[in-house]
Amino acid sequence: MTLCTAQKPASKILLLVMIAGYVTAAPGPAAAHPHIFVNAKFEAVADPDGNLAEVRDVWRFDEVFSSSVMLDFDKNANLKLDPAELAAVADTVRNSLAQYNYYINITMNGKTVALAKPDVFHGAYEDGSLVLSFSQKPKQKTALKGVAVFITLEVIPAPTEAISSSEFPAS
Repeated sequence: MTLCTAQKPASKILLLVMIAGYVTAAPGPAAAHPHIFVNAKFEAVADPDGNLAEVRDVWRFDEVFSSSVMLDFDKNANLKLDPAELAAVADTVRNSLAQYNYYINITMNGKTVALAKPDVFHGAYEDGSLVLSFSQKPKQKTALKGVAVFITLEVIPAPTEAISSSEFPAS
């Protein structure tokens, strides 16, 4: 059962610029940094007992950034990302963004909900865009009672917060 679904505005949003260095892994000096636009969605899913079972994320990157990933990871130069190449992109992101909690922070009744590292990142290349999806499970049993706050951080160009808050009955 889905309890809370939040989506960033339909227009693409700017994800923290730091992801560019992690995903493209391009060595050498850089005079400027690229901007990366992402349509990010998340979904909080409850188990039958009303506990948080997992948080599902889907990130759809803009065409320019997606093209740069294509150039960096298309090892056989066939102008498409094959399953092994997509797996390499997804694995790079999975390993690189753990220190940032995959850009999601959750509190339940004011207490931080620790999430486990995703087991798997799925990668796809659809309509000229890189799409990454993954899910995270809470490290401890977390009852969805009271106020849940889901926060994702953005840089546009100064840090701002996009917050989704849901109140669940205290049954």
